[in-house]
Amino acid sequence: MLQDNLPRFDELNEIRTRFEYEIYGNIAEKKFDRKRCEDIIFDLLTMSYVYGLEVAGLDLREDIPVNRERMRELMMQPTAGKNFIERLDDYVKQANDVIENLPAKSTPEEQLREIPQITKLAESLVNDLSRLAETEAHRVLNEAILDSALDYAKKNPDKTVMKTWVTMADDRVREPHEWLEGSTIPVDAYFYTDGDRALAPGGFESAALNCGCRCILRISK
Repeated sequence: MLQDNLPRFDELNEIRTRFEYEIYGNIAEKKFDRKRCEDIIFDLLTMSYVYGLEVAGLDLREDIPVNRERMRELMMQPTAGKNFIERLDDYVKQANDVIENLPAKSTPEEQLREIPQITKLAESLVNDLSRLAETEAHRVLNEAILDSALDYAKKNPDKTVMKTWVTMADDRVREPHEWLEGSTIPVDAYFYTDGDRALAPGGFESAALNCGCRCILRISK
């Protein structure tokens, strides 16, 4: 099956562990470090972009060099009005605001009773940031594939370059993405579903269609 050949990289599996280490490690200080969280996602997106070039290179049978300026543009590209740093800031600020507004605890017993509340807050932040990182990693992966294919088509106007929407073909795939499974269209055309459109997975206006997406582009010529 084509799905068996979809990209995998260990960093996606490890990303939650990295957030847990960072966030739970700061519980005692009762302050979450947004810069460290940003660095974790930034590293993942960098690897995701490079991996996308490798996937596109295999499909196009071309060596595609890394363009660092373009990589950063794609990483910082907003979806549904916000880029990944703005979304990360929202999550971390919300968590820190809750902590800062907790009533002062004067006794060890009161401080002990506060721990479950902060731990639950940390767990929620880990979930939010892990979901954000995974969603953005797949978006950047697909943007790198699409960008490479568009560039190839521009340089080779005599070639017909097509793209295909591929899902993970399991019970976690949302219905609007199931409708797109196997759809093959010109590389510069839009995929349409559920009243929205996107050039690649992760590129819809609706956050609900992007969040947690695991679909991928495959290129043919």
